[in-house]
Amino acid sequence: MTFKQFRNNKIVKIITNKYFIVLAVFFIWMLFFDENSFLNHHELNKEIDKLEDANEYYQNQIETDGKIIENLKNPDSLEKYAREEYKMKKKDEDIYLIEYDSVKEWIIKEVTKNKKADFKYLKSAFCFIFYHN
Repeated sequence: MTFKQFRNNKIVKIITNKYFIVLAVFFIWMLFFDENSFLNHHELNKEIDKLEDANEYYQNQIETDGKIIENLKNPDSLEKYAREEYKMKKKDEDIYLIEYDSVKEWIIKEVTKNKKADFKYLKSAFCFIFYHN
């Protein structure tokens, strides 16, 4: 194949066309080198997705906190929340907190010994409240 035959090939004619070359350079420039390139858009879209996920997470947290606040309007639930979350107590009582690891063996021993230990019995192993007279 001579150079003249190669140049007369249909594909080569299209590729060497000045309009095709200008168009190809334009697309390459727009895809990779321009300020608003495809790569920049892709990175910005990923960042937008992360921000939307964070927004959804925080909206769910706001709903959860709103429910907790509604629940805390009741004095009994407020006292329960203060006792459970902040380990608060009344003046005339002592609270003894026993860590789970130190009680784990005792619970296993009691459950295997009693065989019919109910939930309240096991729950009492985690937090004891003793009242002073």
